[in-house]
Amino acid sequence: MLSLYTGNGVTPVIVILFFLSALYSLYRKSKLSINLNFLFIYIFLAYYLLLTVIFTQDLLVMTSKFILFPIFVYYIIPKNINGVIRILSIFKSFIGFTAIFGLYEYMQHFNLMVNFVKIDAVKWIQTMNLNSVYYPSSIFLHYTYFAYVLLLAFILVIVIPYKNRVLNLVYKTLIAISIFLPQSRIVWIAFGVILILSFILNRQGILTYRKLSVIVLILIIVVSLCLYFDVFAFISNYISLRFSSLYRYGLADGSLGQRIGTLRNWENYLDSDTIKAIIGSGFGGVNSYLSTYSFFNGYTTADSTVTSFLIDTGVIGLFIFLLSMFQILVIVVKGKGIFRELALYTIVASSIVSLTIDFWANYVILHIFYVVIICAFIGMRLTKQEK
Repeated sequence: MLSLYTGNGVTPVIVILFFLSALYSLYRKSKLSINLNFLFIYIFLAYYLLLTVIFTQDLLVMTSKFILFPIFVYYIIPKNINGVIRILSIFKSFIGFTAIFGLYEYMQHFNLMVNFVKIDAVKWIQTMNLNSVYYPSSIFLHYTYFAYVLLLAFILVIVIPYKNRVLNLVYKTLIAISIFLPQSRIVWIAFGVILILSFILNRQGILTYRKLSVIVLILIIVVSLCLYFDVFAFISNYISLRFSSLYRYGLADGSLGQRIGTLRNWENYLDSDTIKAIIGSGFGGVNSYLSTYSFFNGYTTADSTVTSFLIDTGVIGLFIFLLSMFQILVIVVKGKGIFRELALYTIVASSIVSLTIDFWANYVILHIFYVVIICAFIGMRLTKQEK
């Protein structure tokens, strides 16, 4: 964890962890099987790797992020349903504590992580600590990353709720409030989509007269309190200000301009370097792209996973990646049980968020994503084997 915040030795740490987990797996005589249901993902990774070698980009960092890291996560996850649920529950609790820290940070308008972070992300924290309009980031270095992790936590508590109803309600409320505070518009949209999707998939629940009465009573109390304290007006203004800036400023809006403006500049890139635009330039190629085609000067990240993949792997690579996503969705739709829901929600939420968040750029976010999605697919496989 220390290396993640200091920027020292992150890749070597991942390589060491990978080999240690591989040795442990050999000791336990467990095997890493190649599942052909994920064929297009393998093809995408092979293509990405080939481009990185051809264009002499950072091969070690690429393999550590996209190959060694997920394999390490796969090795450390227990291969039984109770073990998988236990791992996910630990992450759920961990994110809950970071949400509490985020609330404290928001009330103080100061992130204590500024004293520990030694990488470039500290500049954002320093700026935010002096800003009158405050977006909490907790331990995740940026408000968009924090909001994405909170979204995963909400998915986890939907799929694997706490047995205690009061604790479950408190946790959901904590996460919902925490999602609201960072003001990440794309996460708000993804949050709404997950709520709708969850309602559709779980509509078979029986609503008794007693349950309905309790729900109505709670709604009356909540609405009354919100009206008394003008909460609805506050929320309405809060949200409308975030979205109205998109129409008022257009690409001059910092978030929209860097994401959409930088992506739109790909047309100029296509004209000037057609071959690389089509076949890709390998891992890290987006850095060269940003030096010329970033909408705002001085940015070192595209702030969009889609843009990063398009530049790094070209039109061909992005097409292969979309095929792999379709293949994975087919597997998920055919699955059953809570792990199928977990996989579906995580894929849908991450796909939406990837339009404006480059969560591959942050190892902490990447680790949490890998744990959740790999646990989901291991759980689906174990559920199928039990039947």
